[in-house]
Amino acid sequence: AGRYDLESEVARGRGRTLWRGRDAVLDRQVGVLLLDPGHPHADAVRQAARRASAVDAQPGVSGSPGTM
Repeated sequence: AGRYDLESEVARGRGRTLWRGRDAVLDRQVGVLLLDPGHPHADAVRQAARRASAVDAQPGVSGSPGTM
């Protein structure tokens, strides 16, 4: 699986799908918005997510798991 377990689809439309899910690390309910591959902003969102996860993986960076 991964950090987020998708539980049920909440809504779909305009190139995206909203899911109710659970954050396995923080053990809490979350909303997960997934863009369809053909969405005009899909590539930009994917790149931003990669940059954010690279920052989160660095020890001592504010916002990293375990530093707050």
